[in-house]
Order: sequence, then C-alpha cells, then structure tokens
Amino acid sequence: METSTFDFIVVGGGPAGCAVAAGVANAAKKPKVLLIEAGGDNNDKSLRVDGQRWITVANQEMNWGYRTTPQEHCDDRELDYFRGKGLGGSSAVNFGVFTVGARDDYGEWARIVGDESFGWDRIQGRLKKLETFHNDLPQNLRGKYASPRAEDHGTSGPLHTGYAAELEKDLPPMLDVFQEAGFPLNPDHNSGNPIGMSLLINSCAKGLRSTGQDLLQPRPENLTVLSSAPVQRIILEGNKAIGVESNGKRYLASKEVILSAGALDSPKILMHSGIGPESQLQEFGIPVVKHAPAVGQGLRDHQFCPLAFTRVEGDTDRAEFYGDQKVMDDAMAQWKQDQTGPWSKFACQLGVGYFKLDKLAESEEFKALPAEEQTFLSMETIPHWEIITHAPIHWFSPDFPQDCLNASAFIVFYYNAQARGEVTLQSKDPNVPLKMDPKFLATPFDRRVAIEALREAIRVAKQDSYAKNSVAMIAGPKSDSDDDLLAHWRQTISSSWHMTGTIKMGKLGDADAAVDPSFRFIGIDNLRVADMSVVPVLPSCHTQAVAYLTGMTCAEKLVADRSSRLPGPPRLPLRPWDMIPTCHASNRAAPGTDSIHTIPGRDEEARTPSTPMTSQAPLKVSENRLGKVVAGKQQTLQCHCSTVQTTLKSINGRAFSLVNMTGWQRSRVSGFSLSAISQTFPDEATLPSRREPEPSGEHASELRPALLPMYRLKLSHSRDFASRRYSTEPVVAALFSIHHNRPSSSPSIAFSSSDPPRTHQTLACRTTYNQPQRHNSKMQFFAAISFLALAGLGFASPAEQQQKRATCATCAQGCLRTDTGDCYPNWPQSTCEIYRGQGWQWCA
Repeated sequence: METSTFDFIVVGGGPAGCAVAAGVANAAKKPKVLLIEAGGDNNDKSLRVDGQRWITVANQEMNWGYRTTPQEHCDDRELDYFRGKGLGGSSAVNFGVFTVGARDDYGEWARIVGDESFGWDRIQGRLKKLETFHNDLPQNLRGKYASPRAEDHGTSGPLHTGYAAELEKDLPPMLDVFQEAGFPLNPDHNSGNPIGMSLLINSCAKGLRSTGQDLLQPRPENLTVLSSAPVQRIILEGNKAIGVESNGKRYLASKEVILSAGALDSPKILMHSGIGPESQLQEFGIPVVKHAPAVGQGLRDHQFCPLAFTRVEGDTDRAEFYGDQKVMDDAMAQWKQDQTGPWSKFACQLGVGYFKLDKLAESEEFKALPAEEQTFLSMETIPHWEIITHAPIHWFSPDFPQDCLNASAFIVFYYNAQARGEVTLQSKDPNVPLKMDPKFLATPFDRRVAIEALREAIRVAKQDSYAKNSVAMIAGPKSDSDDDLLAHWRQTISSSWHMTGTIKMGKLGDADAAVDPSFRFIGIDNLRVADMSVVPVLPSCHTQAVAYLTGMTCAEKLVADRSSRLPGPPRLPLRPWDMIPTCHASNRAAPGTDSIHTIPGRDEEARTPSTPMTSQAPLKVSENRLGKVVAGKQQTLQCHCSTVQTTLKSINGRAFSLVNMTGWQRSRVSGFSLSAISQTFPDEATLPSRREPEPSGEHASELRPALLPMYRLKLSHSRDFASRRYSTEPVVAALFSIHHNRPSSSPSIAFSSSDPPRTHQTLACRTTYNQPQRHNSKMQFFAAISFLALAGLGFASPAEQQQKRATCATCAQGCLRTDTGDCYPNWPQSTCEIYRGQGWQWCA
C-alpha cells in the first residue's frame, strides 16, 4: 500500500479544516501539513457568482445530497440534509450568510468547557484576523440601516465579507416595516449583540463569494492539498492516531491527525476507525478500539419555513430579471467581465433579524425547561427566532409557482431547539453515510417557539405599509391558530444545515464530552477534532462563521501546545486523572464516593461524600513534551491552600484525608530519587551527580527546575528538613493524600489503576502511610507527601511501550536518542538506566 508521511494531517477541506490547515502550516516551525478533502477542488470561478449562491447547492458535484430519516413530527417527511463537497466545504454552497452570533453564546461555550479561549473577547479577536470587511454601502443607507464600528471588524483577513454593491429597491422599505412593527434596527448584527433588524453581512464581496479556500492563499510551500480523496478511517496503533487511509493509500502523521469532516462525517470516520458507541460498532462487525458513547449523539440544528406573498406590479424588479433567460445570460456575461451587474444585485443583499419572544418565559413549555436553560435563554443577546428577507424562494422551494416571480418572501427560523438528534451507523461500508435523525419539532418547547416565531412573522406581514402591496399569500399557514401554524411547519420545514454537537466538547469527566477544550479526542492520542461537531452550544447564527472560528481556535491551541513542548523524559505508563482538586480536606468519605480516589473511611464517617473545596483542570502532558508553557500567566496553576500551616491545620483538625495539587509554588522537600519508577521503594534519596540540562529560550530561567529529571520524591523520615532541599517549581501537576490510621510499614506510591492511560489527562500519585501519633505533625506531613514532577512526562499505552523497545542511537551531543528522534542532551547514564524497563537504553 502506497504511503506518504507528513507532520500533521487535516481531514476535511471545509471552513474549519481550511482554518486549521492554514493556521498550522503558517506556524513558525513550518511543519509539513496535508489537507485531504473527499470532494473536488472547486476551482471554477463561475461557481462563486454572488447572486447564484442560492442554487450552487443543486450542483451534485458540490453537495453530498444526504437525507434525514423520516421525521416523526414533520409528517414523516425525509428532508434534504445538504453538506458541501469539495474544497471550501459548505462555505462553497451555502447561502452566504455571515453571522457570528451572540456574545452570550460564546460565554456559554466557555462556561461549559471551562476555558475562556471560547469567550467573546477571544472569539472577536479571531474574527478580526479572519475577515476583510468591505463596508461599501451607499451613503444614504449609512447610519439608519447600518453603521458597523471599525473596532468590531477585520481589515486584512483572507475571508472577504460585506454588503452588496447595489440593493434591490424594496429592501430599505422592508427594514422600515419591521421598525413600524416594533422591532429595533441593529446597525451591525456581528457586534456581539444580534438582536434587531439589520442589513445582512455576506460572505461575499464585490460580486464574488468567499470560501474556505481563500484561507489557503497564498498557498504555503509546506502545505499539501489533496482533493478527491475521501478518508475511510483513521490509522491507529493502540490508542494513538498515526495517519489516515484513503482509497487504499496510507497517509501518515508523525505528530497529529485533525479531523474536520463536519458534524455528519467526522463521527462516521471515527466509527469506521473503531471509535464510537460499542454496541453500534459490534453490530456491524467493526473492531472496537475505543468505546466512545458520545460520538454521534447530541445532534442539534436550526430549522426554517417559508412565508411568501405575491406583490403588486412595480413593487420589485425580480420578475423582469428572473423571468427572462436572455436578461440573465447577458448579466452573466457582464459578471464574467468585471463581477458587476444584476448577478451582483438580485438576492445579494438581504435583511436579517434576530428577536426575542416577549411572552415565551410565561409559557408552560419554557417553565418546564431546566433552570440552567431558562437562564441561558433569558440572556440579553440570545435570540429566540430569526427572519430573513429577499431570499429567492422560487429557487429552493420545489412547489413554488414559477408564474409568481414578482414575490416577496420571508424565511422564518426558530432557535435554541431542545431536541437532540443522533447520527448512527447503518453499514460496515465506510462509503455509506450514517443514518441521520435530527428529531425536528420533537419537544413541546421547540413546537412552541416555532409557532410563536411564525405568528410574529405574519404580524409583520400584516403591517399596513407592507400589506397594501401584497396580492396573495402563496406560502403560509391557513390561519394564525396554533394548529394551523404548526401544520405549516410540519409540511414545509427544512433544515438550515447548521448541524452541531455530534462529537461534543466538554470538561474532562463530563459524560457527554468526546473532546477536551484543546480539541483533543479523549482516549486517543494525537487525534483532534475541529469542526461544528465539537461545538457544545447551538450558536444563534448561521454557522459558517463559527466553523471558521472553531478551526482557527484549534490551530491556535495546537500551535501553542507544540511550540511550548520541551524535551523531557520518555513516556511512562502511569495512570492519568481527569481533574485534580487544588485543595481538599474532609473528615467524611465513603469508599468509592470520592471523585478523585477511593478513601477507605470509617463506618461512622462513611455517610457523606467528600467534596473538593476548589478544583482545577490540570495542565496537559503528552508526547514527552511539557503540556503548555508553564511560564504563561494564563496557564499558571495556583495552589489555593498548600502552605504548610494550612496543611498542618487540616491534619490537626483531624481531617481524614487531604488532597493537594501543586502548580506554581515552592515546596521544600527532603530529597529526590532517580529510581522513582522502579517497583520497589528506594532506600536512599539521591540527587543527580551531574548537572541537569540547561534550557534555552524565552522562559529559560523559569523552566530550568522543571528540566531536572525528578521522577519521585524520596520520603525521608528524618527530622532534618534542611539537609536535602530542592524547589519543585514548576511542577505541572501533583497529587498526594494523607491517610490516617491505615497500616503501612513505609510510605509507598500506588497508582490507582492498571488500565491503559487515556490521552490529555494528567498523571497523579497517592501516598499512604500510618500515622500512629499526632504530636509530630510537621515531620509526618513531609514524610507523607509524594510529588511526581511532571517535567515533560507523558503516558504510553502498552502497545506504545512495546513499540519503543530497544532502538536508540547516539546523536552528535552524546545524548539519549530513540526511534522517535527525541534527544536528551547531557543526561547522566544513571538517569537513562531508569528506563531500561521501558525499552530505552543509554547510547553514550
């Protein structure tokens, strides 16, 4: 089988994938990046005509043509579930709506995953880098209808956004109708607050659609783009991704694979790689590599229905244009010449509105929601529904009467649907799509919002200034009763193709989380997922902007991770932890009730589970590198109650257990042992006789202590604490506990499980010892603490350990070197000897 090797492989050339590939390829180290796309290259410029962006989706070479399962609450209809095919992905076939959403969406995202990287301030910073905003409105429309602030937009990004050069004549009066109906005008829906009626910002400028491909220009020399190459599966060695397979060819990644195939196809690739719900994989005979029940679950989407009216003659110019083929052909010739003319006017500028439903909070359906969801829906910038004007409905409504081209249409969306759908396997063949069930209108709340949104749209259409020029309703409900409004939804509902959440991001330990906040797939090393499948909220917008920003965020995190990793000790098969309490003291803990580890409690104290006073997601470690720049202020862990005085106070207060995690702190301890990873506890503590490696770079002074290969603290029972003092700063993460009245002849380290460790979690160790007396607490405190200094330590699965056996060579500096190419200058031979059991040898 033919094989090619790269540093990074990005699967999927949509908005997110292009953003990831561009961000990684343009990193300072210029790694070799492969962007592999299942569809074609989509290089024909005529596919980017602004005014034809509504019909590009009909091109079968650019649309996967997926369909949903019959929708129970939509008259059992199978609905189109379009996905873009080829470079640019859905950004090449969507309707060109460039909306960023609500700042509260991003605040909720940050809250859910525990990472402010996803908050509005950080997101807006990326938006400015992404776009070149063309604010080219005629002067007479500025101020009242649009007045975007320069500080909210970018001026030199690869994606071109803005307004159409020429507006249809009935568009400004349409915005006035909404104002007359009591809806405010919004000068810029991309300011972080979309509430109100706006002129739409398009992912088009000067007559030309802008797509994800634009992020790849100019093409970096270290970026390879391969089209017409669908990926069937990820190549795994144990629990480590090492490449992808496409049409019988293998493409290997020496560092990472990033999956960006979208919310429908990323789960499919995972499942056919043996990663997904175990029962589904077994049903179709796919060997299970990783049981990941969250994969394919949690599907969310927006939905819309049409509302359309024929208009009196002269109200619009649409019939004269769309009804005359010669006029359209002449317009295309003009567009090909200079990208101007009618194809840069008609259906190129829309009105868009995002609104709240004033009485929604009074409804029984709203009151039945969880309190947390009610709070979110009540936030200032979160809309409940959306409306779009001036869409050419005759092009994407199959039942639209073609003799009614002089029409005016509204597209009505309901937002924040509570239904959760799923995508599931239906074949062992990786070329067969997943079964897609979005469960539209499946909850009472969804139906209530849909009804009220359509009712509000009809109220707008009944305004005198609009109704006076309407001839007849050609798409709409029979009446404004609940039953008729809902019937119209059931009969005409369509997906907005904003699929989200099928490989959800979350905090480590969340039951429904499949990826962590750094986009790393939980349980599989060297695999990230970066597309709309990971987004844990359903954004209040059309989601292409979110897809770009998701890819940019992933690239930013990946590059930061890789840039900050320093050479460190070889990988060790140690048990990781999802979360570590920064401070934990408890007198009551039943076996199995502690979220960090089981504490064998006394019978009379076994009723109440212990609870951490504060918890902190630890810094991540993988691939022999320091997880993050420990000198970075925002990534610095603080130990909230780690002083000796606080610890002793907890002990003397008869705390049954105490757990503490060190971050940026100085802990004076009695000594270290180089034989830390041995099966038996060392008798004596020794420090390295040779000088530790000297770090270099911006953070050299801070990182120097971390580079010393400190593998385990020798627990000394000596009262002379000054004899062997060394600062453990900075220790990336450490866990210890003090257990009273447990028989133990000497302190010992016990790893909680022999299970293969999972990626992106942090190592921890526990020390137990007997405390027969309480009078000498200070000595016992130091005797009980065991730090595992994670100066670049990672973890390896058994398969990875086996792979590391026996191969090393001497490089020019006379250092330890392995088959991975990692070099460790100036390490003493005694240090290397620790790893003989791991298949490493000293090559002096």
